[in-house]
Amino acid sequence: MRLSSYEEEVLLAALSDTEDNHSAVVTEIRPQRRKISATRKKTGALGTVRSAFARAVINVEPVLLLASIGTSIFGSIAPLFIYFARCVQLHPELNDGVTEFCRALSKQSNNSVEDAIQMDVATLRKYQSVAGSLPALVIAPILGAWADGSGGRRRPLLLALFGNCVTSGIVLIATLTYRTSSIYPLALLWEFMGGLVGGGMVYIATSMAMVTDSARIQNPDGSKLSLRMGIASAVMGVGYLIGSLITALIVQRSASLSIYFVGMLLASVFTVASLIYAILFVDETGRRAKDSEAANDRHLSGICMIVKHRFAEVFRTLTDERIGWTRLCLNLTVAFVFIEFLALDNNLLYLFVKKQLAWDDGMFTYYNAFTGVLRMLGMVVWPIFIEKTTFMSKDAVLIIIGFIFNGIYYVLLSVSVTSTMMFAGAFLTFFASAMSPGFRALVPKLVTEDETARVFTAFGIAINIAPIISAWIFASIYQATISFWAGFSFFVCAVIQTIVLVGFCFTYYLLIKTWKQAAADGLNLNFVRLDELSLEEDDHRLHLH
Repeated sequence: MRLSSYEEEVLLAALSDTEDNHSAVVTEIRPQRRKISATRKKTGALGTVRSAFARAVINVEPVLLLASIGTSIFGSIAPLFIYFARCVQLHPELNDGVTEFCRALSKQSNNSVEDAIQMDVATLRKYQSVAGSLPALVIAPILGAWADGSGGRRRPLLLALFGNCVTSGIVLIATLTYRTSSIYPLALLWEFMGGLVGGGMVYIATSMAMVTDSARIQNPDGSKLSLRMGIASAVMGVGYLIGSLITALIVQRSASLSIYFVGMLLASVFTVASLIYAILFVDETGRRAKDSEAANDRHLSGICMIVKHRFAEVFRTLTDERIGWTRLCLNLTVAFVFIEFLALDNNLLYLFVKKQLAWDDGMFTYYNAFTGVLRMLGMVVWPIFIEKTTFMSKDAVLIIIGFIFNGIYYVLLSVSVTSTMMFAGAFLTFFASAMSPGFRALVPKLVTEDETARVFTAFGIAINIAPIISAWIFASIYQATISFWAGFSFFVCAVIQTIVLVGFCFTYYLLIKTWKQAAADGLNLNFVRLDELSLEEDDHRLHLH
């Protein structure tokens, strides 16, 4: 870990709130000074470049942009490819005419044939969710605790990005072999390989932890944390938007058989580019664990003990005693994120518009691009707007706004019978997008800095469990209701959003109650900063310790 003298001083002031923690940081940073020159000699010019980027405001944000573009293309092309490939494999008797038949299936009067394909794809999605999420449940806590400990932020990030590259490569192979072999093994394999490095949430969690670290280094009082999280979310939104636009262009311009290969090739290019950029330019921001802690890891016997130890660290983050209702609010927030991510994925949305609206691939990609523009604008506008208000816990207000409009969006989606209704309802995604920067800014304020990656890992675990339950529940609902209300699954999502909204409003009440009582008592919170308290009060509380 390479620290500038300025960063060392900031860490001494910002990493902890008690005298014991200050002593621990001082003990750790002094040996770091002796290691810096040796480390820079080893890294040479590359280390100098990364150090320059570390001192700048921008560090991991370009990785978020590149990876988001690749993820967006991947997420848009994959459901199209799976549907087409399964159609081709289920109707080999059509020979050379199978391509045109499958491309135009939604516009034909072959309801029984289309329903059979949709049932098959929904079943495949169930097994994919298990293949991808189960290994991530084991790996994500290990990487999260490693990121807060001896591994730092950078190594888990590189590992997750490498996993994304492998996943994209497997899908690319599948686009070349689907006519000669079943897509099932490769479809399960690419999900499994993605989960084996913690799933997509690991690279997001470690990236957001690095953004949090940079914000605290830039402003030790945490005054820029919400803004930096909003910017990071907006960067991801721009990446998703660019990916959607690229996908729309591919679908419009490419020949029918090259759409999927070209799309996955570009997804792989952007994914590999994000890994290369991270290797060359992204520098460490986290504080490595003390030697004794690293030694404890080495003394663990066997993979089972390591997994148990890492899970225990994440669990301890959720169960440690905190001021007032903070611990309960943290756990409720994790639960609400889990329930929120029970919502439908892009695969079932694609099946719905094919069945209900007879959309082709081009119309679906246009819809994705349109909603991508709105989400990106929302992620930029909402954090700026909320900063000009006087609400307490502005991040929580963003989350509440997102839940309200997300629920309305799902209701409209469930009853959409025309393309006009679909695109009209899509405008609500601008308001629903307030939820993303809200969650990412609120979560780090509920824990100490050393727990940042672990708490994001806890959210990652919840998000990795959700697709398993979601796929089996909503795919089954879709299969059962496809003949009389294809959008019923979306209505169930709206009900879930309403339940979560009520629960989070209660959490918001507890947070406000805790913060007001802590401010009245002059207590030092685990939060980075309370926007509602003056800097003088913050300094006063620090002097109490």
